[in-house]
Amino acid sequence: MKGLRKFFAIFLIITGFTVLLAEGAYYYLVNTRFEFFGHPCDIYMENLLFEGSEITDVESLEKGLAKFGNLRSVNLGSYRLYVEDIPTLQSLFPNVAFTYDTWINIEGEDYPIDTDKVSLTDHGYTNIETLITKLSYLPSLKEVSFGENHITAADKTRLKQLFPAVDFIVVELYDICGQVYPADATSIDLKRSRIIISNPMKDELFDNLSLFPDLENVDLHGQDLSWEERVDLAHRYPKVNFGWEVEYKDVVYDSSETIEIDLSRKWLSESDLAVLKELTEQIKGLQKLIVCDCGLDNETLGEFRKEIPTVNLVWRIRMGKWSLRTDQVTFSVLIYTYNYERLRSKDIQVLKYCTDLRCLDLGHQSIVDISVIGDYLPELRLLIMADNWINDLTPLAKCKHLHYLELFVNNLTDISPLANLHELVDVNISYNRRLSDITPLLNSPMMERIWLESTSVSSEDFDLLEATYPNAKVVRVVRGRPSVDQGWRDGSARYAQMMDMWFNNYYGDEFYKYDYLAIELGLRDDESEEARNHPF
Repeated sequence: MKGLRKFFAIFLIITGFTVLLAEGAYYYLVNTRFEFFGHPCDIYMENLLFEGSEITDVESLEKGLAKFGNLRSVNLGSYRLYVEDIPTLQSLFPNVAFTYDTWINIEGEDYPIDTDKVSLTDHGYTNIETLITKLSYLPSLKEVSFGENHITAADKTRLKQLFPAVDFIVVELYDICGQVYPADATSIDLKRSRIIISNPMKDELFDNLSLFPDLENVDLHGQDLSWEERVDLAHRYPKVNFGWEVEYKDVVYDSSETIEIDLSRKWLSESDLAVLKELTEQIKGLQKLIVCDCGLDNETLGEFRKEIPTVNLVWRIRMGKWSLRTDQVTFSVLIYTYNYERLRSKDIQVLKYCTDLRCLDLGHQSIVDISVIGDYLPELRLLIMADNWINDLTPLAKCKHLHYLELFVNNLTDISPLANLHELVDVNISYNRRLSDITPLLNSPMMERIWLESTSVSSEDFDLLEATYPNAKVVRVVRGRPSVDQGWRDGSARYAQMMDMWFNNYYGDEFYKYDYLAIELGLRDDESEEARNHPF
């Protein structure tokens, strides 16, 4: 009996110990192990590593971290920890080293702490004190943009004082004749259907437009503005296009629609030119002013052209029995007749006013000096000077884009000025009997036709030309035959189009295709991008 009691005593002791052990194990599992943002943890862990996306909020983070007794480091990964939360986190866990990305929220937008730009263009700011506090956390800040949102002068001054290294970009709002526009406005609508500008308001209008540095267009249609007032506005703001009605010689022009004014056969005196200049200043979109047969001489109109450089001033010049407008792109003496008295060098000096010319035919005349062509017509693509008295081609060295050149029946012995005309396609220098050196023609990769009948070019040089241009047609001496035979004219698509161009004043595709080819071949590398996009 005594042994049985002893057995039960031992059993109870073992059972109690087992229960205590189980309870201890349960307590350990329940109170030291837990799941923290999806990670299995125990309270004795010293280091925590998160990706960042699993952390829901800073309050839950702080609550979970409080369970750890031996924590030394916490890496929050990509979690955005806002600057306002950092002091609390550090004070709660002073012995823990935290690794985190620091962010700040300004008016609903998150910014990394190292940002150099803050944009408030969509919503502005609600409280200047809060904004100042937020900006003070950004050590690398360089720019704050407010867009068109209102900011008081006092707030802007205070911000500049507190953050002198920061550029505060503010678009001011201005009242002009009762209409409010931001300072970066490019267009302002003040036409009469919206507002009537009274005389007292005009001074405000004239002065306040200066508040808009990017201004391009102001609509003033229907407003009661005098000629002098419009001119004054145009002078004050030369870069602004004003929309209004302008009356000149009983014709009303809408400045927003008028690109050309034709005053042909309306008699003008030199005193009218000052008024015409004011007219062009009021119509900023004007591209062409035509004053053909208005009684003013070439010299006067040439000087006036310099005064209105943005407008193409067009008049008719007379050259012997021929005449042409200064805006023509083509001219040929054959459009009338060859029976007129031949032109001489002095007669063609007026061509200096015709700088739009791309194609010129002065064949079968008595011209010796062609300096005016080189000096004023360097953009020529087609030039016919056949059957003249020319012996010096030096001026043509400036016409670097020539494609088509007829110089047969002249007094040429030297064609060296052609050496740098790399865009030549068709060259006819037949019947220049003393001409022998053709090496200047060896540097034109687009060359297709060379006519050299009745010259002193040797057979060896003919062979050299043919070897240099194996796909070109090189016509040798065929005595007793015309200088334009063997297909120079008949059957040539360029010649056929040329004849049409003379009568219809245009530069055709049979020629301008070589402008594009010249660019493709790299023959105009020195030209601007704009010139390459508009090669003729």
